[in-house]
Amino acid sequence: LNSKDELLDLLSGGEPGTSSKATESVSMSMATSSPMLRSSQVVDELPAHMKGASAEVRASARIQMRQQKDIEAQRAKVLEKSAREAEEANQQNSRAIVAKTLGPSLQKWSCPDGTTKNIRALLGTLHTVLWEGANWKPVSVLVRPNDVKIAYRKAMLVVHPDKIKKASPEIQYIGQHIFESLNNQYKLFADREMK
Repeated sequence: LNSKDELLDLLSGGEPGTSSKATESVSMSMATSSPMLRSSQVVDELPAHMKGASAEVRASARIQMRQQKDIEAQRAKVLEKSAREAEEANQQNSRAIVAKTLGPSLQKWSCPDGTTKNIRALLGTLHTVLWEGANWKPVSVLVRPNDVKIAYRKAMLVVHPDKIKKASPEIQYIGQHIFESLNNQYKLFADREMK
């Protein structure tokens, strides 16, 4: 292979030295479909001492450069995955520590003496287990079903997992426990009183 045209002729399935129109169409389609195959870009990537070398030497150099880039990309992916796994393990350890420290108090709030509180009691005492800075105003009396529904929805806005997913592990654990407890009791409440 002595020239770019001969390479393009072979890639297009023809013999070297066939019509330049076929060469131009293949060249254009290659340039638009794959940026890696643009000859000017590939030549620019070669070191200066390689630009004057034969086509075979340049092709070999390009292949080696692409292989090196692939290896570097794979290494970067492995490092990224390792960092992600380490972060997940760290978060799991944090959650386990938080569960040991905060679990009993949250369990006492939601199920004192082994019996679950109803939704009114949970909403009425929610301020005692929420974290500092939570956007929650304590509710006093929840007699009407509609008042319970409104307070429940406001509480869901505070403790919903999507709202606190970037918070500390403590806040996430508290929010998850409250979210699950309120959801379970609200379903029972809705079945009994909202029909």
